[in-house]
Amino acid sequence: QALNSPENRAAYQDVSDVVRAALAAGRWTDEDARTFRDAFVHLTNDQRTEVMQVLAPAINRGEIVVETSGPLF
Repeated sequence: QALNSPENRAAYQDVSDVVRAALAAGRWTDEDARTFRDAFVHLTNDQRTEVMQVLAPAINRGEIVVETSGPLF
């Protein structure tokens, strides 16, 4: 997975968008988890760490309420 490949750029944008939207809405849905999971595999390790350092603490602090019926990610 090359940094700045078309797949990587699109995946990073998708993951960033879904995390930003979840923060704004205050909830994490099945659709959010699906979008995140589909894009996450195309990220570099540094990008994965970056988005998880935003998402996980927000969930832990209760800023994002998890409303999924399946896996969180």
